Amino acid sequence: MHLRRLVDGGLVQVTVQGRHRYHQLAGPRVSAVLEALAQIAPPMPVTSLRQHRDVTALAEARTCYDHLAGHRGVKLRDRLLAAGALHTTDDRDHTLTAHGERLIADLGLDLSRLRSGRRIFARSCLDWTQRRPPWPVPYRPQ
Repeated sequence: MHLRRLVDGGLVQVTVQGRHRYHQLAGPRVSAVLEALAQIAPPMPVTSLRQHRDVTALAEARTCYDHLAGHRGVKLRDRLLAAGALHTTDDRDHTLTAHGERLIADLGLDLSRLRSGRRIFARSCLDWTQRRPPWPVPYRPQ
C-alpha cells in the first residue's frame, strides 16, 4: 500500500520484468528531497561492528545514480579541479579542460562515448555523507 502511494505520487517508479517488480526513486529531484530530509533527521545509533563497517564503507565510496560519491568521489572532484582537469562553467556544471581530455585519453577511456549520453558530463552533487557544498573547495596537499 505504501509503495503504491509513492508510485501514484510520482516519487517512485516501477519496472516490471517478468513476474518481478523493481522500485526505484523517480529521479534526482526526489533524491535531493530525501537527502535534505536526511540532514535534519536524527542519526540512527550504530549498535554492532557490522553496522559500523557498513556505514564506514558507504561513507568512503559508493555511486549515486551514475557518478562517484562519498569521501573518494568528493576528493576526486576536488583534485580534478585543482589540477586544472575540470573547469566550473556555472554553479553546478563542469567541463573538461584540454588537460582533462589528455588525462582521460591517457587512462584509455573513450571520451566521445562518455559524452554521448543524455546526462550532463560532470555536475556537482551535494554528497550526503560528506555534507560538502556543491561548489569547489580548493585542494591543498598535506
